[in-house]
Amino acid sequence: MYKTIYFFLLLASLQLATAQEIPLHISPNGIFIQLPEAAMAYQTFELKRSQKARMKTIATLSPPATEAAFLKRYQEARDLFPLQLRNESQSLSTVWEYIAKKRPLESLAVFRNPAIQIAMGLAWLDQEVESGKLYEYQLSGEKISPPMSGTLLFETQQLIHEPFWAVSSSRDADFPLAEWQTSYAGEMIDYHVFRRGLGEKAFQQIFPLRQKAQQQDSIRLMMTDTTLRVESIYEYYIVPFDILGNQGRPSQRVQAGNFGTRSMPIISNFRAKSEEGSHSLRLSWSLTQADRVRSLRLYRSRQSREGFELIRELAPMDSSFTDQVDEPGEGYFYFLQINDITGKDLRSVTIFGLYNGSDPADAPVRLLATPEKEGIQLHWQGKGANTRGYYVFRAEGYRGELRQISAFIPAEEASAYLDTAQLSGSQTYSYAVKAENKSYELSEFSARVSARPVAGTSLSPPLSIDSKWLEGRVRISWDNLYEREAYLEGYFLYRKEAGAESFSLISQEKIPFQQNYVYDKEIEAGKSYQYAVQAVDGFGAKSSLSKSTEIQIPLPNFPERLGLTRQPDGIRLSWNIPSTDFLYKVQLLRSEGEGRARLISDHFLQQNQTLDQEVKKGEIYTYHLRCVDAHGKTLSSTDAVSIRF
Repeated sequence: MYKTIYFFLLLASLQLATAQEIPLHISPNGIFIQLPEAAMAYQTFELKRSQKARMKTIATLSPPATEAAFLKRYQEARDLFPLQLRNESQSLSTVWEYIAKKRPLESLAVFRNPAIQIAMGLAWLDQEVESGKLYEYQLSGEKISPPMSGTLLFETQQLIHEPFWAVSSSRDADFPLAEWQTSYAGEMIDYHVFRRGLGEKAFQQIFPLRQKAQQQDSIRLMMTDTTLRVESIYEYYIVPFDILGNQGRPSQRVQAGNFGTRSMPIISNFRAKSEEGSHSLRLSWSLTQADRVRSLRLYRSRQSREGFELIRELAPMDSSFTDQVDEPGEGYFYFLQINDITGKDLRSVTIFGLYNGSDPADAPVRLLATPEKEGIQLHWQGKGANTRGYYVFRAEGYRGELRQISAFIPAEEASAYLDTAQLSGSQTYSYAVKAENKSYELSEFSARVSARPVAGTSLSPPLSIDSKWLEGRVRISWDNLYEREAYLEGYFLYRKEAGAESFSLISQEKIPFQQNYVYDKEIEAGKSYQYAVQAVDGFGAKSSLSKSTEIQIPLPNFPERLGLTRQPDGIRLSWNIPSTDFLYKVQLLRSEGEGRARLISDHFLQQNQTLDQEVKKGEIYTYHLRCVDAHGKTLSSTDAVSIRF
C-alpha cells in the first residue's frame, strides 16, 4: 500500500534546509515555504514575514479537519503549480485515507507534491513578493522553541542542469522519432515538447507519446509524434521543469519526418525556345509531385559541362521561365535542380538554347548636362540589353548641327562623358547621344539637352563651420559667403557618421544663399556625426567641402523600473520617465500566462501611471514599458514584471 501511494505522490524531492532554518524555495509564482521536517507534527504553526523591519503574520498552518476541507484547500493551491499528479481524484482520495489512518503523524514528508503539502497545512506559497528583494520569515509553534527563521532573495530562476542534446532522429518512419540526453538532473520532474512544420515561423506545444529512461549519471528522453496528419519534415525541442514550475534551458533542436522512402519528383519535357522580338529564351518543363519539392533552382552556363551559375530560385509549382539574352546568335546551356522534402537532390538533363532574333538599337534616355569647372559633364541611361556602346554629339546653340565629338564609349565601362573642349562661357551648347547594338546598328538620337559652361571663377568653401545640440536637433552654422561671392546661389549640407569613409548629401534642395545655418533632426541618439558645407553658384559650379565639424548626440535617460500594485478594481502601474528631447510617448505592453506581449495603451510623457481594469482574478499578468521617439522607433524598455491579480 505504501509503495502505491509513493508511486503516485512522490513526483520529485524538494531539498530541505538544515534543522536550524525554514526550508525556502523559489517558484515562478513566489516563495515556497515548508515546515522543517523536524517540526512536521500534526498541529498549528504561525508563519510571519518581515515587513518594514517588523514581523507580520501572513499565514496560519494547520491540518484540515475533514476530507472536504482538505479537497477545498487543494483546489485553491493546485493552479499555482503547473505540474500536477495524474488520476487526481483517485490520488487525493488515497492521500486523505492515509492521513485519516496515520494521524497524529510526526513526519508527513512523504507527500512532496507542493499543492498537497499546502492542503495538509505543511507548506505555504507567499505570492506577495517582488523580484530582487530579500525576504525574512519566522515560524513559531508548540514544537518550535525558540521560533525558527530563514531568509531568501527572490529572483525568478531557471532550473539548473546540463542542457539536453539531440541523440538521434528519424525522417523515414511512420511517425517522427526524436531522442535527447543529458547528464543526471535530479530536480527535473517533467518536460514539454514543442514542434513547428517546414516553412512555419512559430513553435507550438504538442502532446506526443513520451518515454523517460533515468540512469545513475544521465537522463534519456524519447518522443514519438503520433499527432501528425501531413507528411513533412518537422523541427522539435523540449523544455524541462521541476515540480515547482521552474523552467530549464531549451534543448538542442532536431529535425524528424513522417514518411519512408518514396519516389523522387521527376523533371521532364525540359525545353528552350527563342522568343522573337523580346530578346529572350523561354524555358519550359513538367514536374511531378510538386508538393514534395522544397526548392527548384535554374542554372545557366556558356559551356556544356562547367561554369554553371544559379540564375533564379523558382517556386515548385512554376513550369516556365523567360531568360533575357545579351545578343543574337549566342547560345546557353541550362539545367534544373530540385531538393525534395527528404533533403535529397535531383538534377535534370542539360539543354541548349539559342536566340536567333535581331533587334534594332534603342536610343539612350535621361540625358543630363551639368556645367563643371573642367567642362560639361554628360550622364545618360542605356535602354536596351543589346547595347554595346555609345557616341556623343554636340552642336552650338539649341538648334545647331550635331557633330560627333567622342570616340566609341563601351557600355560596360561608362554611361558618361566629360566635354573638355575649348568652350566659351558666353555660348550655349546642345548635346545628344546615339547607342550602338551588338549587331553594330546605330540608334536614333537621344533627346537633346543644353548647357552653358561655368564662367571661369572658382568658389571658396564656407568657413567657421560649427554644430550645436539645441532642442532635440543639431544646428549647423557657418560664415556666409554672399558678400564676397557675386554669383553665389546657395549651399549643400553633407553629413556622415563618425568613422565613415565619405560624406553624403542630406538633401538635393539648396540652402538659400542668404541663410548660413540649418537644422538636422534626422539623427539617432548616442551616435556621433560629422558635417561639412559646400557652396554652389548660379552656373552650377561647386566649391570643395568645408572643414568638418563633429558632434556627439546625447543618449536619452532610460525609464526607471515599472511598479505594480493590486487594487480592488484592477492593477495600478506607475513609472518615472525623465525628460529627454528624443522621447515622444511611452507604450504599455502586457502578456497573459505564457502568451505573447501585446500593446494595451499609449501614454504621453505627462502621464506617469495608469490602471489596468481588463484583468481577471487569479490570472498572472506580465507588464513592461517601452519608450518611443517621434519616428515610432523604440529607444528603451523596462524589464518585464509579473503579478497575479
